[in-house]
Amino acid sequence: MDSKDIIINIMGTDYKIIEELTNDNDGYCDSSDKTIVIDSSLNREPIGNDKKNLKVYKRKVLRHEIIHAIMEECGISCHDDMANERYVDWIAIMYPKIKQIFEKLKIED
Repeated sequence: MDSKDIIINIMGTDYKIIEELTNDNDGYCDSSDKTIVIDSSLNREPIGNDKKNLKVYKRKVLRHEIIHAIMEECGISCHDDMANERYVDWIAIMYPKIKQIFEKLKIED
């Protein structure tokens, strides 16, 4: 993802993906204005106790926030914040593994 805004269609709704300094978190999905924000500080080189590969981590954050948007647009966003984060994390983490299995079996479509 480069520095310009990206528009992505999620379940029939356009979301804008932007990068900006968030200060408090690495990313968030704002369903009220259909925006996914990724912390622009993830574009720098790791320092101190940072994750060692911020490019990989940034992709994980983006996947996580896209899953939030998908759940919101499907009407299944959970009002229990902890449960919602648990489900979103599980899907975002498992997606590459599930995709690999489907691709190997040629059933990804």
